[in-house]
Amino acid sequence: MIKNKKEEVYKKAKEAFLVLQKRIQKGYSIPQKIVVVGEEPFYIEMIDQLFSKQFLPENIRAENRTILRGEEIDVENLISSLIEIPWGDEPTLLIVRNAEKIKDESRVLDYLDQMDLNRTLLMLYNVEDKIAPSILDRFKDKKGVELIFSEKVKNLNSFKSALSFCAKQLNVSVANDAKYLLFDLLGNDLMTLYSEMSKLSLLVNNLPNREIPKKYVEYCVVRVKNYTIFDLLNAIIERQKVRTKEIALYIAGDEKNFPLKMILNVFFNFFCNLFILFYKKPFQTLEDQSKYLGLKSKYESERYESAKSVFTASAVYKIIAEIRRVDACSVGAQEGLYTSRGLLLDLITFIELNAEGYELKK
Repeated sequence: MIKNKKEEVYKKAKEAFLVLQKRIQKGYSIPQKIVVVGEEPFYIEMIDQLFSKQFLPENIRAENRTILRGEEIDVENLISSLIEIPWGDEPTLLIVRNAEKIKDESRVLDYLDQMDLNRTLLMLYNVEDKIAPSILDRFKDKKGVELIFSEKVKNLNSFKSALSFCAKQLNVSVANDAKYLLFDLLGNDLMTLYSEMSKLSLLVNNLPNREIPKKYVEYCVVRVKNYTIFDLLNAIIERQKVRTKEIALYIAGDEKNFPLKMILNVFFNFFCNLFILFYKKPFQTLEDQSKYLGLKSKYESERYESAKSVFTASAVYKIIAEIRRVDACSVGAQEGLYTSRGLLLDLITFIELNAEGYELKK
């Protein structure tokens, strides 16, 4: 597996939250200046609520906590609040939400060292992940600043990690089959996941280990996620037969949004790229591989890495040929009575049969 060699100067949001939560609950010291940046709003919100509700003692919270919203202030307001000298020796908290909406907010860097020692600053930026590094880099050389990256959850493994986090916060456990169903229903919407799990947690007080079973998810959680072609591709690569069939039937039944030609183009490009990788010298990083293949992110490269362990070069060659044959059938270049639905489902079966260890994964 290709390793990402990019040096990280920040902490990941989930792990950072757990450390901060433990230190706040035990009354330990924490960094005076904390900057949270990223595209995933869930962890940003969790860190925000942790400080808003638990950082200061309740008897001084209302008076000593200041919350600013980027859409409502300018940089002068921010600087003024930052360097304001508080009364007395009590701790104070300054939370800046949506800091990315403050024009010239980078000017605050020049005033961080002027903060009162009893003041704690929490700056929250909800921006696209591709923008986040440039913001984090501005703060990395500032003394006493903890940087946290709230990266968007983009795949099943990241979702499982987030689900475990939610379960721990709510003191519940989740059955394995319920985890997959939650992902199918909610996708990567962690805000909705936490909300739904909060409701489910009320129903499992009398169950062993407070475990949420699949049937509770089926009864109580409404689907908010629409399947995509890449969900289908991922299910095939992960050799999940039942899920592959479910997604294939969903997509095959919606020709308006999923025309066969579009599906074939996605599959053809993916398997052609995969075939190239079998004969290409391995890349040093996922970023290098993504750049070579013209992909948008390293997560797409990870899909190729997984696929290389599922398909052989010979199997990929056969799949490419089959995709071309299906395309010809779809435009009437071969005699026969064909439907888009039938062609797609037959193609999925053909691809599954050419996966390594297919018989073992039924």
